[in-house]
Amino acid sequence: MASASSIELSIIPSDEENKDKPSSYDEISSDKSDRGEGQGHESTSSVDSSSSSGYSLGESLSDSEEERRVLDDPMEKIPPDFEWCKRHYEANTVKNIETIDKRMNREDSRYFCQCCGLPLKNSAKDFSLFSTFKSLCQLGTCFAFYFRLKLFTVISLFTWSISCSCLVIYSVHGEDSAQEFSPNEELAYISDWSLGNFGKCGENCTGSYMDKIVIFNFISLFLIILEGIVYRHFQTKKVDELEQKYITPSSFCVMVSNIHKEMADEDIKKWFRGLTKNGEIIYISRCYKIRDQSVREKIIMDLKRKKRALRLEEKEAEERRKETGEVVHREIPFDLEIIKIKEKIFETRYEMEKELDDSEFCKKAFVVFANSVTVSEVSVPFKLNYFQRFWEFIKLKIFMCKRQGKRFWDNHKLHVEKAVGPRDILWENLAVGLKHKSLRQLITYSCTFVCLIVSFGITLGISSIIDVLASQENTSTAEDFFIGILSFLSSIVVTLINIALEKIIRHLSSFERHDSYTKFNLSVSIKLTIATFINTGILPIFQNIETHNWFHTNGLMNAIFYNMISIALVGPFLYAFDFWYIVKRIKMKYQEKKGENCTLTQREAHALFEPPPVDMAQLHSDTMLMMFMVAMYVFILPVVAIIACFGSIVQFCVQRYLILRRHKQPPQLGPELATMFVKLSPFMILIYGVSLFIFHSVLLSQQRTAASLFLIACVLYFFIPVQGIVRRRCKYSHLNARAEYNECKMTFVTDYYKENPHSRRKELKKIEMVQRAKLRQLEEDRDQHEVQRDTEAEQLREKKIKQLEREINGLRRQQMNSFVPQAQSNQGFTPYYHAPRQEYNQPLRNQFTRIPTQNPLPHSQGTYPLNPSRQSTQPPTLHPQTSNVSNPQSQRSYVRPASTQGQLQPQQAYPPFDHQSQESCPIPPSEGPQPNYKAEARNGGSQKREGEEEKEQ
Repeated sequence: MASASSIELSIIPSDEENKDKPSSYDEISSDKSDRGEGQGHESTSSVDSSSSSGYSLGESLSDSEEERRVLDDPMEKIPPDFEWCKRHYEANTVKNIETIDKRMNREDSRYFCQCCGLPLKNSAKDFSLFSTFKSLCQLGTCFAFYFRLKLFTVISLFTWSISCSCLVIYSVHGEDSAQEFSPNEELAYISDWSLGNFGKCGENCTGSYMDKIVIFNFISLFLIILEGIVYRHFQTKKVDELEQKYITPSSFCVMVSNIHKEMADEDIKKWFRGLTKNGEIIYISRCYKIRDQSVREKIIMDLKRKKRALRLEEKEAEERRKETGEVVHREIPFDLEIIKIKEKIFETRYEMEKELDDSEFCKKAFVVFANSVTVSEVSVPFKLNYFQRFWEFIKLKIFMCKRQGKRFWDNHKLHVEKAVGPRDILWENLAVGLKHKSLRQLITYSCTFVCLIVSFGITLGISSIIDVLASQENTSTAEDFFIGILSFLSSIVVTLINIALEKIIRHLSSFERHDSYTKFNLSVSIKLTIATFINTGILPIFQNIETHNWFHTNGLMNAIFYNMISIALVGPFLYAFDFWYIVKRIKMKYQEKKGENCTLTQREAHALFEPPPVDMAQLHSDTMLMMFMVAMYVFILPVVAIIACFGSIVQFCVQRYLILRRHKQPPQLGPELATMFVKLSPFMILIYGVSLFIFHSVLLSQQRTAASLFLIACVLYFFIPVQGIVRRRCKYSHLNARAEYNECKMTFVTDYYKENPHSRRKELKKIEMVQRAKLRQLEEDRDQHEVQRDTEAEQLREKKIKQLEREINGLRRQQMNSFVPQAQSNQGFTPYYHAPRQEYNQPLRNQFTRIPTQNPLPHSQGTYPLNPSRQSTQPPTLHPQTSNVSNPQSQRSYVRPASTQGQLQPQQAYPPFDHQSQESCPIPPSEGPQPNYKAEARNGGSQKREGEEEKEQ
């Protein structure tokens, strides 16, 4: 150990090297002090060092203090309490929060989870499987609108099924069709359900059968267009009503992009006053480049996990040595390796301590106005369509026109758009420019195209094998059955390829570095819809390019039929019996069986026991894929509408049951996904017109008049802004509602200056300085009156000291992990369950509970007031090394009862914001005068605040 000790001493820098660093360096040499080594080196107290230089992220705890902190935090306990894990699983399932009895004690572990504060089954009821739209809005309007979209899909497919059922029956049993399309026994049964039993029938296709098909298709198309217009109108109206009913911080905020670095806040205010007369600005929150900080946060988390693994390995080696006498020989001793890890953690925290200067400004800021009407007024000049943008590009770049107007400041072009919710923002990605994003999108689309080529090669190979087997003469019944099995398996392969595309596209979309979680989900769902439709509906046409084989056993119609069966029935089956969910349940049983030998912390065990999250992007994509497939092949294969209608009903029932019974309490998503896919409904009509023209021309090449008219009608509907005309004709009186920020801010669960990592961290530092000042005051008072001890006063003083120490530790963890959610959002992980939680949420009832927030993976973040549903308003985070789609980890921050770990009260987490000076008051607000801890200690605690005795009881 002498050599190891000398090496350890060489690691510790000298005082000259540390003069610009935090004074506490005892984390590096903590193992030596516990073992009695290196006693010549004195460790300075973290509290004393902070008193002279303020709080620094480089401060670290000694091993004894760290162990004490772990003991104070039940989430770090090893082995975990699996009964608590089961209660945590029960609390995180979907429940109707409105059924909670408000008289129940929130800190009672019999009714509420101890870590997340969510209700157990004995305190809140489950949602009914027949819940209404209004009750489902409690989960987030995204879910309510999704089930409405699903209902619209079922109605549309049912309309198609009625006409297609007539065509199917008429095709098989009709007199005219029997004369013109005589059955062929060599063809499979699927050909009887298609348009022509022989495929391309030539002149025999000119009879009354084709006229009836055209009539039925025209009626179906007209009804579906009418249903789509009515549904889009009512959904738009409902979204507007919700936006006016539930006021959020985004109702008052706009995001300004491309801000010049020399443009100060006063210049921004002056520029907005030129855009509108009612341009009173409450505050401006600037954004900075925080990617380096996020990377450092991730490094610290990885190092901490490695340090914990080494400690466990060292413990096991010590136990083995005591039992068997076996000595573990390592190239680097445990002590030295742990010390090196602590040194890296210290240096990384020191680098994070550097303040962000103006050079790190990312040219974006969030501007909050005094009323909601101003947001729409300043956003109107910047809403340009594609033609206006193209003309502006020509004027500025080609003709070099003068840059002037409302959208310019000092010959510098700015852009303004309505901001998304504070929890919806990916702060780390705001620094990525438009050119870099466009390049990344080009790369992701190229990779997706390569994946589709590989998929085409796989399916083409399987189809070639089936063609070879089917081309053999005198095949037996068993061989024919085997060929049919292969045809069905090929459709299963297509479904598995679609699942693989979903995983790939999700990771590629995270590479695009979107500004918000909503844009990320939209990007995933749209790309996934396009990719799966090409793989399922377009590529089979190229595999069966010869039209005379379309209606044979291994032809196009056979492939599409089995693909629709796979989408409509196999998809819901795989969703219900999810392989990765089963694997996770097996892991839960395995860890629970270990018992005392389990090495997971309580936090990691909770993450393992949590229910799976809901993937709304995937659900929307599956719905639109089915609609596009029906629009593509309903003319040539009418039975697909019947299959899709039945499959949509099955999907609706399975998804509704699993969301309300199996999945995790979902994040509060807005209706953007459902609104976007409703806007894609005209593409379905366009696909229908194009496919009808193509298949009609192939089957009946001499008569194209009807198909041409259909195509023209579909193209006109696609390009004419029908929905805009309807919206202008149906104006809503509630759209002119005016809301004031100062009146609504007390109902907000968060705000932009609170969610901004840079400003948030500065506020936490100021609050901690105040808490440390109180702690020093109590310690000085204890030292001065150590001779004359009063039992009651001493107990009160020690209680307050411990409470302040716990609060300071919580604040330190919050500051050390201010950038963790951003660090994990675009490192190749899957943040599809990251989403805004406060959007369309019910406003607070002017009451702030004292239950502080605590995130179990792997840090504690800011303490915020809770919404009425008792759901934490913290941004969801993801554990770096376990962020797998198959085994998703925690997506919600947790609410720890005050009896478990004391932190700041929610109303004290952020002091009132001084919007004029953009500085927060360093002293946390409180109702009434601040307590005089010194006087309370001297008088034996007689000057207690009102209500404190009741809290102690």
